[in-house]
Amino acid sequence: MSKLSEVLQRLAEIAWAGGLRGRSLKKNSLMAPLDEIFKKLGHHSEAADVETLRAAIIEDIFEHLERIADFQYRPGQKKWEATQAFVNGFFDDVYGGVYGGKLQKLLADEKLLRSAYLFYVREQIPGKKVDDTA
Repeated sequence: MSKLSEVLQRLAEIAWAGGLRGRSLKKNSLMAPLDEIFKKLGHHSEAADVETLRAAIIEDIFEHLERIADFQYRPGQKKWEATQAFVNGFFDDVYGGVYGGKLQKLLADEKLLRSAYLFYVREQIPGKKVDDTA
């Protein structure tokens, strides 16, 4: 079983590389994919199984990316695949792996997961290059 920190770091890498964020580098923008997951997990009916939740979350994240995209640069196959990898990674490695499919334990740690994910995704932001020729 992977450590939670390693899994969250991997999700942050997927999100950053795949462009799964809003238009800015502010917290709400960076948290968009994880927000969608927790929104769905916290408000689904008993009839919704994990595969239905996965499909709905993937679709909703991608639709969000389409809505906020510039007209010239619509999300394509790369963002679709990144969205799938992010959601599947969350369900397979966090929900199923670390939390063993126990939704209440996962939701109890929501604040912890959000804070750690934000830390790891901010770590993905490239820093400014320093000109050391002076």
